[in-house]
Amino acid sequence: MTLPSELTTAIEHARRHAEDGCKGRPFDPVYVHTLDQLAIIDRHISADGLSGLVPGEIDVGRMAVKELNNDEQHFAHALHVIQRYADRITEDNAKWMRRE
Repeated sequence: MTLPSELTTAIEHARRHAEDGCKGRPFDPVYVHTLDQLAIIDRHISADGLSGLVPGEIDVGRMAVKELNNDEQHFAHALHVIQRYADRITEDNAKWMRRE
């Protein structure tokens, strides 16, 4: 599956930012959770091209809201893009499952 470039860019940016953030604050829950969520996305991309993603499995949207009020707005934007695509994909997956 070929991912939209906007999503690919957001994933790369979020990963880089979270990895860099973990260097200075290794236990920061935002960075740790982001990396965990990206690992889930990576597994889905490898296994099923995101067709197995279920609603609620990716939940970085709330972190995006948290980060909007500080100096990490680019990171927050990347998280927002990831959440938007995850929500759209899981909605499409749910519709497809109901048809079967």
